[in-house]
Amino acid sequence: MRKDRFQKPRKVEPIVKEEGEMSDNEEVYEQFKEVKWMEWCQDVMVEEMKTLKRLHRLQTTSANLPKEKVLSKIRNYLQLLGRRIDQIVFENEAEPYKQDRMTVRLWKYVSTFSHLSGERLHQIYSKLKQEQNDEAGVGPSASFNRNGNPFHRHMERQRGLKNMANYQV
Repeated sequence: MRKDRFQKPRKVEPIVKEEGEMSDNEEVYEQFKEVKWMEWCQDVMVEEMKTLKRLHRLQTTSANLPKEKVLSKIRNYLQLLGRRIDQIVFENEAEPYKQDRMTVRLWKYVSTFSHLSGERLHQIYSKLKQEQNDEAGVGPSASFNRNGNPFHRHMERQRGLKNMANYQV
């Protein structure tokens, strides 16, 4: 007689999730939710598809262009996309917490057209937006010093340039 014929069937232990791990159903639901969010982002960003494709194309052709030109184009694209994202969030959501989540998801979608993460793209856009606001004098203390002088920053900048010229001699 064959030995393997009379072996007891082995007891198979079910796969147990560790504490804090998602069940298979939860994982499937999360994946489904992510897919739905990406589809929604694609729908609301359809007007910016040309800009998104240009951003993507720039990732591969940037080696042939001067660095300043590439950076200028990236800044321009991120400002266009960022303004659109701000508009979408403003139009679709009133609660600040949900606005943040929506913003993160939209930048994550934009990141699919770039080598950078959505978080990094959003950071760059925020800095560009802040610089633009500072230059335009927008904000609580954008170009005013403590004494309320709107030209103080400009004067400091000029002084700094003169000092730099002295150091270079």
